[in-house]
Amino acid sequence: MERHPIIDAMTGLKLKDLDAFVFKDTPVDEGQIRELDAGDFIDAKRNLILIGGTEPAS
Repeated sequence: MERHPIIDAMTGLKLKDLDAFVFKDTPVDEGQIRELDAGDFIDAKRNLILIGGTEPAS
């Protein structure tokens, strides 16, 4: 059985617990992330689009 390319891409990912993430000194909105983590947008059948990259803003 052939593996899906997405599975191959995910092989190198490292999962982290959200509670271990340090929001201080980052542009990440902790409240918004925790709201998304609750998953209410799924029950409400709303789309979620994330745009961005891993490079810091200059």
